Amino acid sequence: MAQVKWRRTVQWLVETFYKGGAAKLEWSFLSKSSDEPSLGDSYEIQCTANTDEMVNQNNVTVSWTGPNGTITNDNRLTITPTISNGTSHNSTLQFSYLSENDEGEYSCNLVIFGTLLSGSKSVNLGNFSAPTPVYNLSKSSDESYLGDSYEIWCTAYTDEWINPNNVTVSWTGPNGTITNDNRLTITPTISTGTSHNSTLQFSYLNDNDKGEYSCNLVMFGIELSGSESIELSVTFRMLLNGSESFNAITITEPPSNTAGVEGGKVTFTCTIIGVPLPNITWSSDYNNSIAATSYVKLDNSTVQSNLTLSNLKVGDFMNYTCTAAHVFNSRNASAILGKLPVVIQPPRSISELQGPTANFSCSAIGIPRPTILWMFTNDNNIVTTCDSTTITLSDSDTITAELNLPDVTENNFGTYSCVAVNIFGIASKTVTLVLKSIVSDDDSPIIIDPVNSNGENYGEDLGEDFSTARCKRSGDFG
Repeated sequence: MAQVKWRRTVQWLVETFYKGGAAKLEWSFLSKSSDEPSLGDSYEIQCTANTDEMVNQNNVTVSWTGPNGTITNDNRLTITPTISNGTSHNSTLQFSYLSENDEGEYSCNLVIFGTLLSGSKSVNLGNFSAPTPVYNLSKSSDESYLGDSYEIWCTAYTDEWINPNNVTVSWTGPNGTITNDNRLTITPTISTGTSHNSTLQFSYLNDNDKGEYSCNLVMFGIELSGSESIELSVTFRMLLNGSESFNAITITEPPSNTAGVEGGKVTFTCTIIGVPLPNITWSSDYNNSIAATSYVKLDNSTVQSNLTLSNLKVGDFMNYTCTAAHVFNSRNASAILGKLPVVIQPPRSISELQGPTANFSCSAIGIPRPTILWMFTNDNNIVTTCDSTTITLSDSDTITAELNLPDVTENNFGTYSCVAVNIFGIASKTVTLVLKSIVSDDDSPIIIDPVNSNGENYGEDLGEDFSTARCKRSGDFG
């Protein structure tokens, strides 16, 4: 019986509140924070809805609808919680900034127990104004020459503050919209709110860079009106016999020193700018004419040539030269095809009494021929001097260095490294000199097992030509 009465009570409540017996929307009012909304501004629309009788605040909410449908909170739009005093119910729709997609009609809707009450009002939000920037463009130099690095600077000023996160500067050139590549770089936009700065950087100028450039202020993906432009001319310059000529050749990418291995393959690349377009030839120490693997015209003034050497043989390791020439002038650049150093005759560890002389010998090969340095590796100081090291040059690629330690004392016992160095890297092998623990009939050294007999190539580019064998004094290496 109690359950029947409860069901009847619930049914009466539903019929009362959802079939006309509940509070009704008497009127609603919407207001805007400004009648002149601007693109990028923060903005608010306020809604007040009145009911004809008291409604518990826990049972009522205000919902919002916009040009794109029902509105929910996101990282740009916020609906404040409904504030109700019984008959007056308030909510605010907040825009952290206005975008072009916000134009349209907005309405607030009173909801009681999940039911949308009829009679909502709407307000139109449109005709956004946008700032009109004033631009200032300048160049790093009024003289722009083929092959030079170059910059164009842009500053866009706005008459009102703009959130720096919402604005960027885009660039347009003679070939259309500019994007970053391996030669052109657009620096990130730096904005103070009313001043917005960007730089267009050329790592080098070529013939296709001639023309008009403009910067454009962009808000929310929309280019603002009022862009300005600047003209860039590219002159071909070269110094010939002390005077200026306008038929330049510039090697923008010379071939690089390269380490190879017998049976392997290497490629040298040479990129040239020139007007008229130059011809590129390759040669070596023993061959005045080598056929290029490829010759590619990159643009009206730039060519690139590749020389690929496959199945390398002993006689292929030498200097290679790229030469660019036209009727007015020529330029060349060289690189070496070499080998990492290798210790081919490692020193052997010895045990010695104090007093006699101890000798270590070490041989290494490499292209260019390496230098051998002896290092006392316990304290990482070089212990050799020109008086205590004997250098032997067996051929163009091989070097032998003998370390002589006369009158051995306890200060000489320790670990020694034979270090072979050329422009491509380092190879080393390590041995020890230890005190002889037994008395021998003669003073000859006792050979023991080598320590760390495996050499190591570190691949360091030391940036120095070590083709001439020499001694190093303490402190010269490192």
